[in-house]
Amino acid sequence: MGHFCPQGSGSPTPCPVGSFFPELGALSLSQCRPCPPGKYCLNPGASQPTGLCFAGFFCSGGADSPTPRANSSLSSCLLKILEGSTIRTNATWMQNLPCFNNSGRDASGIKAAAVSREDLDQTVTDSPPSLKTPQYACSTYRGDICPRGFYCLMGSAYPHSCEAGSYCNQTGLEAPAGPCAAGYYCPRGSSEPHANPCPTGHYCPLGTQLPLPCPLGTVKNN
Repeated sequence: MGHFCPQGSGSPTPCPVGSFFPELGALSLSQCRPCPPGKYCLNPGASQPTGLCFAGFFCSGGADSPTPRANSSLSSCLLKILEGSTIRTNATWMQNLPCFNNSGRDASGIKAAAVSREDLDQTVTDSPPSLKTPQYACSTYRGDICPRGFYCLMGSAYPHSCEAGSYCNQTGLEAPAGPCAAGYYCPRGSSEPHANPCPTGHYCPLGTQLPLPCPLGTVKNN
């Protein structure tokens, strides 16, 4: 297990890091299986994945480390991960969520998938097929540190957008940083607690997801 034996070989060849094979009788490298999303395969010749991706990181498939880091030129692959994920139930789309690269700087104007709480409890079993084709630039993408506006639980196959009413203001978070500040509201995927001031005629207590209208007979001027 964890090895393959081409025709005429004198000894078994181990499956490379980032892959495994749980059976006997493999004949070629192509039979070695990429490490599944959410897990990593640290050693060559593995018959099973080594363990779960560390909290604060996500492993999108084929990871050889619990803390994968992607080259900044592959940062757009995160969008493909979110677009191509097999988990689509109750997913919504949000505009202009913060993107990231390995320098920790933000870039705006990119779509990202906001996944519902029910989805967080499910397991991704397949990587988007287009990511792993040899001709595609993202075929070498294995995951990365969790970007701003998202958090990554242990065993994450992709980043989870920060929940409404909270904010995720740095990379590598395993949970939201805290509730939205009073006087402000934080929609899903927020990266700052003071980004959206409560509008006139509404009030926003600590952890507000959307502004609440002032009751009849009251007024809020600022």
